[in-house]
Amino acid sequence: MATVKINGKTFKPPKKRITNALMVDEKYTGEEPSFVGVEFKDESDRRLTLMKAFFYYNYFNSGKHFKKDLIKYAKDELKFTKDKLELLDIAPDWTSELQSGALLRMRSRGLALLDNEIERVNTNIEKMLAHGVRKSTEVKDDGEDDKPKAPVITIQDRIKNKANETVVGDLEDMLDQWIMGESPKIDVYEAMKAAILPAQAARYVSDWAEKHLVEIQGAINKIDPQLVEGYSHLTPKRKKEFVSWFESIIADAQRFGTNTKTVRKARAKKPVSLEKQISKLKYLKESPENKLVSINPSLIIGATELWTYNVKYKALTRFIAESGLGFEIKGTTLTKFNTSESQTRALRKPEQTLSEVLSSSKTKAAKLFASLTTKPKEPSGRINEDTIILKVTK
Repeated sequence: MATVKINGKTFKPPKKRITNALMVDEKYTGEEPSFVGVEFKDESDRRLTLMKAFFYYNYFNSGKHFKKDLIKYAKDELKFTKDKLELLDIAPDWTSELQSGALLRMRSRGLALLDNEIERVNTNIEKMLAHGVRKSTEVKDDGEDDKPKAPVITIQDRIKNKANETVVGDLEDMLDQWIMGESPKIDVYEAMKAAILPAQAARYVSDWAEKHLVEIQGAINKIDPQLVEGYSHLTPKRKKEFVSWFESIIADAQRFGTNTKTVRKARAKKPVSLEKQISKLKYLKESPENKLVSINPSLIIGATELWTYNVKYKALTRFIAESGLGFEIKGTTLTKFNTSESQTRALRKPEQTLSEVLSSSKTKAAKLFASLTTKPKEPSGRINEDTIILKVTK
């Protein structure tokens, strides 16, 4: 280091203090935990110490920051092959969990991991491997048969993965900001709509918030001393703000799930073809004695008014469709007609009445039919070999 002389005396300039964001934040979080030479009093003491350590790593990192640590562990400890390591490398960043990576980091700083903690790390690596296999199959050529095939992913897994990659991932990032004292806002309902998530995804978003809500409420209500200690860095007011935030996320997720189920579009029923509808229809094509000929039965489909005449019982029927979509035919029966407005009447003078009905307009024919003095009956819709199809109105 250079020296300077002042009034004949030699001085060394003071060392420049190096500061960065990490050093500033560590004023509040403490330095990165070290476990070298640390002996725990009991299991409770160990759990509390690890909770503080997790807070430190959650503050400064996310799961993706530990991806390299997980891959290195798989190489050195699990003896993964080169192919498997490549699959881990291409796995989505979100598959590397912060807790697993933090455990490995603590292990490198002197912590002896328990069997269940090692199992957690191994499970996370298997999860990464499965997603790496899936991603590799998305880009491989059709002719490549030597690479592993993707495992079968259930619908629920796909929904959960999509929720984690979109809304839950955003919430994780925002949680880090909340821990640092900020209060970012998000409309979870609109975020789930924008991500085009199905109704079933609501449970995964809600579960994420409920997990954190239970912990903070446990600290507020002093249910668990470890939770009280773990959240001791937050003021009472800040804890209440956390509670409100998590509750709003749960409410939005549940409302999204309910509303999405309600508005889900029903599968459109495939319309039956015209030919199929009339294929089994039985009717009288011609009645020479009454000088009547049936129209093409295909004209019935979609019509809003239909006139038929039963030659055996001398009965005239006027059918009125129940809606503007008109009639349909199922087998030998007319459907989609209004039972209260449709009527059948016996004719005393068939030849005269039928002639007037056939030659009259829709309105005039309706008035003529209403003027008949015979007792009206409700038609069944059945069309048979004695039925002449007189005319229709579209």
